[in-house]
Amino acid sequence: MYAVLGDIEFKVVACWDNFESTMGVDYASHARIEGKPSVQFIGDKLEKITLQFSFHSQFCQPATEMNRLRSAMTAHQAMALVFGNGEYRGWFVITDLTATHKHTDPYGNVIAQSGSLTLQEYIGDPKNPLLPPAITTQEPNIDEMLEDFPALKDSWFDDLIHTIEDGMHDAKEMLDEIADAIDDIKKTIAKVKALVKQAKALKEKCSKIIASLKKTIDGIEALFKQPLDLKTLAAMPKALAAKVQELINSLPGIHQCASDATALIKQAETLFTAITDGVAKETYDSASSLVNQARGTVRQVTPAVSQLAAANITRSL
Repeated sequence: MYAVLGDIEFKVVACWDNFESTMGVDYASHARIEGKPSVQFIGDKLEKITLQFSFHSQFCQPATEMNRLRSAMTAHQAMALVFGNGEYRGWFVITDLTATHKHTDPYGNVIAQSGSLTLQEYIGDPKNPLLPPAITTQEPNIDEMLEDFPALKDSWFDDLIHTIEDGMHDAKEMLDEIADAIDDIKKTIAKVKALVKQAKALKEKCSKIIASLKKTIDGIEALFKQPLDLKTLAAMPKALAAKVQELINSLPGIHQCASDATALIKQAETLFTAITDGVAKETYDSASSLVNQARGTVRQVTPAVSQLAAANITRSL
């Protein structure tokens, strides 16, 4: 853990790009006749901290992280800032929050996002100052809430969710690659011998895509064999339990999507197996159509898979 602000934990891979702290003091000037004014110390200024951050879908869910910060700001509550080494900086409120979408997918899901966060020191009642947060270990963290759900921590459920997400992610990337490769090959259709040679490589990619989709199907089928029991769901916060149950209910659709995409890619694989110099162009046209159908099918359920993974990751919030 890099730092924690209230109950918002910043991991090492999702820490701040820039940390700027502003401190100062106030002085009053008293005019003098025929002389320079005197200066009298009044008091310290409130500390202000400006943080710049970047979120990327490779290491977090950008929309989820931004919603956490927005909720903390609109709660209008002071939060303690503590670093992973145990340094306590004081209590702060969020006064400004900006976000810039750097990269999104065709469906509007945020892939990369940057922004800035402004914190202002909060003193409260000087006669009854806020105390530092209770720290029971040398390295403060907010993982205590996760301990309330031992059945979900590092469990088979996590492994299966990762299997499903990895399978869909790998299949989507390889579908994009194979679609781009087919488009490039069709531009040089006159080189028939080269097309036949490259078809073998595309056939191997089809086999890898089928293997990736099989990981998703196997993960979902295993999840159905070991469903979350009522006690596990009851132990969750109501909103989280409802979200997890809703997303688990969408798994049959994801399973069907993976099965449909597998069938389409198997057809494409068969075409690549039977390819000859005389039917190269027709083969690539047919394969391109099938691959694009499979790619569209996978893209339709990718957001649902990402939401399922996000719900699993953020259950400790």
